[in-house]
Amino acid sequence: MVKKTDLDSGFTLLELLVSIALFYIVLGIAAPSAKRIIDVHKIAADINHTNAIIRYARTYAISHYQTSKVCPAFDHTTCSTDWAQPLIVFADSNSNNLRDADEPLLAARAALRSQHKMKGPKSPIQFYESGENASPASLTLCPVSNDNTLARALYVSLQGRIRLSIDHNKDGIHERVKRVNLVCTSF
Repeated sequence: MVKKTDLDSGFTLLELLVSIALFYIVLGIAAPSAKRIIDVHKIAADINHTNAIIRYARTYAISHYQTSKVCPAFDHTTCSTDWAQPLIVFADSNSNNLRDADEPLLAARAALRSQHKMKGPKSPIQFYESGENASPASLTLCPVSNDNTLARALYVSLQGRIRLSIDHNKDGIHERVKRVNLVCTSF
């Protein structure tokens, strides 16, 4: 009589192949949705960091009774119009859109991820001591793939109110102020 050992109770080759096939089928189904979830979270992180830096500039202006500015500045000194660059907050005491040596850097946000791009106003966002904004501003964040379903926007009103875009009609695309879908274009 043959005695069964622990080595005899393993998987057959057929069972192993079926298990591997099922694993790859499940992975093939789950991986695209996992990538989508990661993409959504990365976009959300970038728009939230931008939102936080703009809110900080407004809060600083109100609490210190001093005009503050938010602008993109690759060198953390000279304001540019490329909103994917690092953002800085500073009190521009001489209104030259340049952070001079006597104007401390109050806050900064790192440059956007290379997979993202942002379009914003041509001039810095400026908050007065009252918390009001010098002019309304709109910032649109998109992936470089121009996937409109991942587009997000920030709006800064004249009163200084900052709000995020919302998908009002639940079609998977956030809308602009007048409920027109955000569109990612080449910018």
